[in-house]
Amino acid sequence: MTNPLPEIIDVEVVMRRYGLRDRRSARRLMDDAGAFFICGRLVIRREDLLAHEEALRAARRPEGAEAESPRSANSTPRRSTRPTSARSAPLRPGWWRDAPGGGRDAA
Repeated sequence: MTNPLPEIIDVEVVMRRYGLRDRRSARRLMDDAGAFFICGRLVIRREDLLAHEEALRAARRPEGAEAESPRSANSTPRRSTRPTSARSAPLRPGWWRDAPGGGRDAA
């Protein structure tokens, strides 16, 4: 017996699956995952979309962390690695006047 045809899904199904409201975002995601056109409609094989999801998960997973759950109860929340003391000072009044050309367009 031959294999059945793969399930083909369109933009609306992808939008519902990921909770997207913008068709452009869904189309961009589909393009990244290997979408193609049938009769002028963008579609993707369900298996290709699932493979793309798994590839994204694997890319985020650190080495040797396959056995760990990504949402472990013991994991600490992520914090920014930027030091808080490295913030720049507020701009002083008239800072734009020091720009080359006195803040005016060179044209």
